[in-house]
Amino acid sequence: MADPITIAISGLALGVSALNAWLTLFRRGTVKMTQPTVIFFGPDKPTEKGGSLPKVYLRTLLFSTSKRGRVIQSMHVTLRRNETVWSCPQI
Repeated sequence: MADPITIAISGLALGVSALNAWLTLFRRGTVKMTQPTVIFFGPDKPTEKGGSLPKVYLRTLLFSTSKRGRVIQSMHVTLRRNETVWSCPQI
C-alpha cells in the first residue's frame, strides 16, 4: 500500500492544479471599461440650415479579465436629457 504522506502530497498537487486550471482556463471572466480619457459634448459639423447637430464623443478602453480573449459583437448606447431619450441600437 502507498505511503499516506505521498498520497496527501499528490492530492494537494492535484488540487492546486485544478484550482489553477479553473482560474486561468475555465472561468469566463468579464469585459470591463477603463475610466474615459476624453468626454466631449459639443457641436458636430454644420447642417444645411446653418445650425449644427449635437455630438457626444467618448474615448475609453475595453479589456477582458479572462485568460482567453472575449468578443464584443455589438454595443447599445442610450442618452437621456430631461425628458428626451436618444437610443442607438448598434455601434
